[in-house]
Amino acid sequence: MLDEEVLTRVLTLVEEGRSKRIFPASLSNVTTEAQTLQIYRTGIANKGVIWILNYHPTSDGSIAPLPGLDETPFSYATGWIWALAGSDPEKQQLAVKLAEYLTADDFITESTRETGYLPTRPSSVDEGDRTMTAILESAHPIPPGTVLAVLGPLMQEALTRVLNGEPPKDVAGSIVQKLK
Repeated sequence: MLDEEVLTRVLTLVEEGRSKRIFPASLSNVTTEAQTLQIYRTGIANKGVIWILNYHPTSDGSIAPLPGLDETPFSYATGWIWALAGSDPEKQQLAVKLAEYLTADDFITESTRETGYLPTRPSSVDEGDRTMTAILESAHPIPPGTVLAVLGPLMQEALTRVLNGEPPKDVAGSIVQKLK
């Protein structure tokens, strides 16, 4: 289900960006993260939306959560779940020790820095790093693939149509109708 009013508000923001030439119509041709990175790293764009794993702090500049409606930041994130299973009592003690080690603050802090993943808990964020804290606090799970398979093409169509000059209200209405 899509809320037509909210979609209209989002598309109106895109329209405002288009009319101020922040979002050129050619943006509708950018369909991959690799293209986004290329445009950003060559200086054609001064911002890009990418996964943090592809961000290189020494060359890519600063990071920020995505601005959301009503100025509330928004980010998508994925996560890992660790499970240790076994029926051998001797190995269970080792499994507990391994789990304790893998979830210790020192290990989590170091491993997230080394791998480039987002910290998994607030204690792993450098004190005073408000940007990373805002990203973590605004993180939401990515919708299931079945949802993305339906909404993804519709959102791409909506963005393309608004970038090409169609009124946001008309586009939102037709996209909501297509979903019904």
